[in-house]
Amino acid sequence: VELERPTGVVVTGDAAWITQSELNRVAKVDLASNAVVGTIEVGQRPDTLASDGEALWVSNRGAGTLSRIDLATEQVTDTIQVGVAPAGIAIDGDRVWVIDNLDNTLALVDRVSREVVNSVEVGARPLGLVVLDDSVWVTLSQGRAVAVGERQQQRSQRRGGAAGGGVFVGADERREHPRRQRRRA
Repeated sequence: VELERPTGVVVTGDAAWITQSELNRVAKVDLASNAVVGTIEVGQRPDTLASDGEALWVSNRGAGTLSRIDLATEQVTDTIQVGVAPAGIAIDGDRVWVIDNLDNTLALVDRVSREVVNSVEVGARPLGLVVLDDSVWVTLSQGRAVAVGERQQQRSQRRGGAAGGGVFVGADERREHPRRQRRRA
């Protein structure tokens, strides 16, 4: 499949969804025909995306936002301000975790209310993240470290180099942040 400026991809059912960063959209590719069957406009410079089975979540690096696309309607239903340049996304039940590698933060978005419920600094240039059992792992590309947060015990620790740090963002912890507001599409 030829696409201009593809950056991220996720597969749901019989479709691949691919972000096109310079076109500010997500392309839907039918897996059987390998043809682009639709596009959805999102925020500036979409990068990574993830699916929770009901929706696609797209990080818009150029806008500092997270777009939610309903898979049934293939429409953007919400745009959530999450930082400066959101990058990686991981979904854990009703939680959407988003790293911002310019803001050096990990944000926790409630998947149901679609609001940022917490955001913490994690260290220099978080680049990747994954949720595994009771932990959130965040790679720190300039810190020579991996931040590991234990969700249930609310403890964190550093694994690796001297710079960087651990992080935990709990679902019940709430902190107001002036830049993090929800906008309905």
